[in-house]
Amino acid sequence: MFLHAFGTLALPAVGFLSLYQSTWWWDHMTHALSSSLVAGVAYAVTRALEEHTEYIVMPPKFMFVYLLLFVMAFGVIWELIEFYVAVVSSLLGIGKVLTQYGLDDTILDLFYNTIGGLLVALFGTAHLTDLSDQLRARIESVDR
Repeated sequence: MFLHAFGTLALPAVGFLSLYQSTWWWDHMTHALSSSLVAGVAYAVTRALEEHTEYIVMPPKFMFVYLLLFVMAFGVIWELIEFYVAVVSSLLGIGKVLTQYGLDDTILDLFYNTIGGLLVALFGTAHLTDLSDQLRARIESVDR
């Protein structure tokens, strides 16, 4: 999220352009990283809930598909928000907070979101289990 915000700053090192304007891959990298954050949170929370209750069971293959679909849906919602913020900004005559660069950019954003989600779906179980255990412990402490 920091890289998204940092990428919007006009920097002297790149001719007072933002990293989004001066570096072709910046937007792709930030979408892949932020979607991996979304997928990681989704995995940790879902796994903690699965461990906490007997009513939720997510076999590994289903968890993989769930994470991919969750990230893709979140990405679509984000792109819709981006679009409507631009529309409302234009209607109100105020500066745009989020910039919509067109359909090609939206498709690329969703592609890189999927890449980030795919990485977490593949490697999340190995690296996020401790976080899930901590969340489960907190959930159980609230129940008591």
